Amino acid sequence: MVADAVRGVYGESYFNRRVYDQGWLASEIEAGRMAPVVVRDGRTIAGHLALLRPAPNPHLVELGLGVVHPAYRKRGILAFLTRLLTAAAAEDARCPGVLVMPVAAHRITQRVAARQGHADTGFLLSYLPGAMVERYGAARSGAVLLAFRALGALKAEGETGRATGRSLHIPAEDGGWIAPVRAAARLAEPLIAHREDAAPARPSSAISESVNPASRRARLSVAAIGQDLDACVARFERGLGPGFGAEAILALDDPAAPRAIRRLRRRGYAMTALFPHYFANGAHGAVMFSAAGDWGLGAIDPYSETATAILAQVRAARERELVPG
Repeated sequence: MVADAVRGVYGESYFNRRVYDQGWLASEIEAGRMAPVVVRDGRTIAGHLALLRPAPNPHLVELGLGVVHPAYRKRGILAFLTRLLTAAAAEDARCPGVLVMPVAAHRITQRVAARQGHADTGFLLSYLPGAMVERYGAARSGAVLLAFRALGALKAEGETGRATGRSLHIPAEDGGWIAPVRAAARLAEPLIAHREDAAPARPSSAISESVNPASRRARLSVAAIGQDLDACVARFERGLGPGFGAEAILALDDPAAPRAIRRLRRRGYAMTALFPHYFANGAHGAVMFSAAGDWGLGAIDPYSETATAILAQVRAARERELVPG
């Protein structure tokens, strides 16, 4: 079903070869990591969209793998599937919201996300596989926009999403852009801006690692910040392949998070996004990115004022790293 939908649009040339693997698709569906829905017209699959699980938090969902057959475009099929799957996600009382990740170089897909009620929370750099960047016109940028819709917004206008009971600890210097992002995304946790660093209380960090060879990016998820974090990051970086980008996501429910963010900045990282409800306990994450060479920021074409402001602060951080001394 999924493979047939993709073939109807891309033939055999889709960048993610796994969508043609029936065994992989079956395992993803059986494990609950994918819930696909299609619109059919007889034997033709007119459109497809799936609920995906993009984070350690099993209740956070992403709308992805959206395709519409060329003969059925401009009929509202993708919008219909988006409404259907968003309502399905809302049936899970523990689901905090729905993510979409439009290509950061394409204003049209960003505009669609905004009209569907998603709030921009930042960028994931080096996210798209190189094959997609080259073939499908991502304008030499592998970035996607991270956009979030709190499910509380489905209930009443102005209502915030579901609070986790934790605070959002950030460096004071980031309050200028994180505060409006938090408000737009309707995150309910209180924001605490730290001017001084707080040392980690625990000796060991709780981390997990993942690697995406197709996009040449590795991710370090830090659910608990320990006194050994610097050593963990150094070990993570030593394991990177040539030309790989490094992404670290830090849990912001820890008072030691501002210190960890500042220390990563001294290693050449920049904060590119706030990842809502990323961690298994519902904590939000600070996305930090570092890579040698061009980050592809010049090819990003933001649609919203929020995305424009976030991009400006990422560019400024990157430029500071390029200035000697």
